[in-house]
Amino acid sequence: LAYTLLEPSFAAVHDEPREIRAKAGRLLIALGGDDPFFLTRKTLAALELVPEILEVTVVIGPAFLDTDEVKQAARNSRHRCVCLHDVRTMAQLMQDTDVALVGGGLTALEAACAGVPAVIICEVDHQVETAEALEAAGTARHTGLATGASVESIAALVQAVRQDAEGRRRMSVAGKSLVDGRGLDRVADALMEILAR
Repeated sequence: LAYTLLEPSFAAVHDEPREIRAKAGRLLIALGGDDPFFLTRKTLAALELVPEILEVTVVIGPAFLDTDEVKQAARNSRHRCVCLHDVRTMAQLMQDTDVALVGGGLTALEAACAGVPAVIICEVDHQVETAEALEAAGTARHTGLATGASVESIAALVQAVRQDAEGRRRMSVAGKSLVDGRGLDRVADALMEILAR
């Protein structure tokens, strides 16, 4: 993972200290640029089963097919939800959250780099493989293929992560150890070395 290509802002956030709060009340939902199986809405429905009132930031990707429905679900939520589009500050959003609910692609690696404990909402089979590797590395938990997961099981997993402050601290350390956000520099250096030959 040393050559993972992330926005340079993630390297800066990686180097900042992360506060692991005893009560994890700030959640980020960021399932990537598209959401073909409407899992953002399913995740919002799962959060309705969490008894505490949460602050939830929902990132709506540019290729979402159900933008209006996601916004409506956020408006109807008992939690304090904000929907964002065309996000250019994902690293800072992750720095400001307690738990990230992310897809199983690049966003999961961004969460690891930022040191934010993550619940990976897997959309397709190959994301399950990535999520299993990240869970084995200690940086995230995952739902399995979320299209087949119940809202109750997603809610239970989110609660398990939220309520385990020491576990979240370990996840944060593991994530930062796994991805440091400097892959772009390494790739550039390797290309320059090849050109120099």
